[in-house]
Amino acid sequence: PPAAAPPAPPAAAEPAAAPAVPEERKAPAGLIWGVAAVIVVALAAGGYFVGHSGGSTKTTPDTKGALSAGGASVAIPAGWHELETVPKIPYLPLQDAKAMAPDASSGLVLGTANLTYPYNLPLTLIGHESAQTRTSYNQRPYLVDIGGLQAWRTSGVSFSASGKPLYTFIYFPQGKNATTTAVCYSKTGSVSALLDCEKAASGIKISGGKVYDLVPSASYASSLSADLNALWKTRATGYQTMKTAKSPGVQAKAAQLVGKAYTVTASAIKKLKPPPYAQLANKKIAAALTSAAGAYNRLGSAAAAKSSSRYAAASKQVASAERALTNAVLDLKSLGYNVG
Repeated sequence: PPAAAPPAPPAAAEPAAAPAVPEERKAPAGLIWGVAAVIVVALAAGGYFVGHSGGSTKTTPDTKGALSAGGASVAIPAGWHELETVPKIPYLPLQDAKAMAPDASSGLVLGTANLTYPYNLPLTLIGHESAQTRTSYNQRPYLVDIGGLQAWRTSGVSFSASGKPLYTFIYFPQGKNATTTAVCYSKTGSVSALLDCEKAASGIKISGGKVYDLVPSASYASSLSADLNALWKTRATGYQTMKTAKSPGVQAKAAQLVGKAYTVTASAIKKLKPPPYAQLANKKIAAALTSAAGAYNRLGSAAAAKSSSRYAAASKQVASAERALTNAVLDLKSLGYNVG
């Protein structure tokens, strides 16, 4: 697989340390909401969906004005009212926040929050949620269509083992850190109260909102996979040559050929045209490839010079660069891309 590091090259003619195999990247401790596994199954059916179990999700037409915050607005349903004091959401500081509610136990908070790439969640939330029994309602994030824009919605989240209070988080990624965020809450843990709030939230409109395709691009993934798979084959050949080399010169040439392959691949990946929401991951992959190319070239130079100290230093650089590449590819996979 592309995220795996190659085997360590054999020692040069002079004793030299081999690059360590990069450790597998782990998600933050306690992270429950996985993004890679949540890309909408409704795509094949011709669109996205909002709500649960199929029912209507339109806001009650009889409204009393609108709630506006951070360039976003949503109609206030009949029976709801704007709150003078905005409820605090645990671990989630919202800017320009406004709130509305039908009663004292549930409601909706609208504002902006900073997302943490690539998890599509604010860093402040990651690791604090409590594991809950999965139900048809309490699932991983869904990609939904609200107001003509794509958004991530995570329903039925609690920070307590008791499941009270209960929250639904809705994010509208717009290619920047300050992201429109809606939070539905139920202090009593009532799912029906959250469902009512989600129906109200389905009417959110964002002024000047850009339509970002958060669904992975098959053509981009295919091009990236072709480039990376060609690199893995060249790398495997280079490592086999280094393993069987009878002289430092042959080993040095093999390492430098691997370095050149990384440079060529980095150049090709820089020319790809990923969707806006995958551009950062693409840049990280290209940068990691460039860094690895330099490390392999230094490894080859050290072998040619028969310098065990330089070889050891280059080995560490190779290991570090390969770890960065592993993480960059995993970042892309976290957005739902199947590459490799």
